[in-house]
Amino acid sequence: MPSFQDYINALRNNTHMPRIKIYLLRQDETIIGDGITSLLSSASGSINCQNSNGVRRHCNFDIINLDNKYLPNIDTFWLYQKIRVDLGLEMPDGSDYFIPQGIFVITDPSVSSNPSESYIKVDALDKFCLLDGSLSGELSDCYSIPSGSDISEEIKKNPNTSP
Repeated sequence: MPSFQDYINALRNNTHMPRIKIYLLRQDETIIGDGITSLLSSASGSINCQNSNGVRRHCNFDIINLDNKYLPNIDTFWLYQKIRVDLGLEMPDGSDYFIPQGIFVITDPSVSSNPSESYIKVDALDKFCLLDGSLSGELSDCYSIPSGSDISEEIKKNPNTSP
């Protein structure tokens, strides 16, 4: 397995091939399967980073969808599906070296298909999009329920909630 120094040397010597690896994640952010590398289209894809409040990272990429293995559905690429993106290099000895880039939430998967090829286009935002309203809504109110009180009674007291 290559070391970080091998990675730096490959970058400096320009003897590398860029690689990307996508892991599908469960709700608890554990990895499902081995990850997707060889089916990624090298023609497109990016990760954009901004120094701002809220969502800082956005990524998009295309997957070559051989045999319709990765059609958007609840088990693969779907809204709110979390993915982990790793970027790295194929080293001169043929091994790969990856550096994790973050966990993202899929916002808009789409399929394009014709008789000769099929692609899935994936757009994703970093996990902060689940908090700031970019994807799922905003945290607007905070409710405090005293210890030992009946939760259903406390909910009925609050005019902003429905039982």
